[in-house]
Amino acid sequence: PESLAERIHALEYEHFPKVVDAYINKIL
Repeated sequence: PESLAERIHALEYEHFPKVVDAYINKIL
């Protein structure tokens, strides 16, 4: 379970910057 949780957190961390960029682009 730990490896799976780590992979999920890694995916969230990888997608987070993209979501932030998209959110900023919508504001700007």
